[in-house]
Amino acid sequence: MRLLVIKKYQYNKSCFIERQLPSVGEIFVNVGDTVKGFDKIGHCMGSDNSENLKFEGTFLKKESDKVYANEVLWVKKKGFIKIKEGSAPFSGIIANLNEKKNTFKLKRNPKDYDLIAGVSGLVKSIVKGKSVLISSPALEIYGVIGKGEDVFGELVVLGNHDEELNEIPNSVLTGKIVVCGILN
Repeated sequence: MRLLVIKKYQYNKSCFIERQLPSVGEIFVNVGDTVKGFDKIGHCMGSDNSENLKFEGTFLKKESDKVYANEVLWVKKKGFIKIKEGSAPFSGIIANLNEKKNTFKLKRNPKDYDLIAGVSGLVKSIVKGKSVLISSPALEIYGVIGKGEDVFGELVVLGNHDEELNEIPNSVLTGKIVVCGILN
């Protein structure tokens, strides 16, 4: 008689994790350094994506002007009467102003971004000012239910195999990998 055993997890002695800055910055570690999960390994002045926007009428700002959220950027008038106005959806800097096509780009204000190692391990390689490759042991868990692609995140184990689970708020589990029961 054959018994089929489904492996629930596999211990991987050397898994590579790349940690990357959103824009060019400074990396604080060197190849061969040992890092811990919450070590600060890099820093940059990062900025979220910019947005291409359209306007009607007269544009009130110049290219490279700094604007704030809800600040009026353009006004459309009929004679002396203002019939429409447009405001900035977020704080940023005006770029690529094209008055012929009535378009402009609003770049978000840059902000401090600290890169955290996220895992304990050994620094294997560095892309100068951009990213760090860390070698770390990892536990690969083979789930029964999944969404069809590799995911990463904090692992949360809920209860034992014989324990009844009560209602848990979504806010506690959002962005995490959830395992119900124990790994054995």
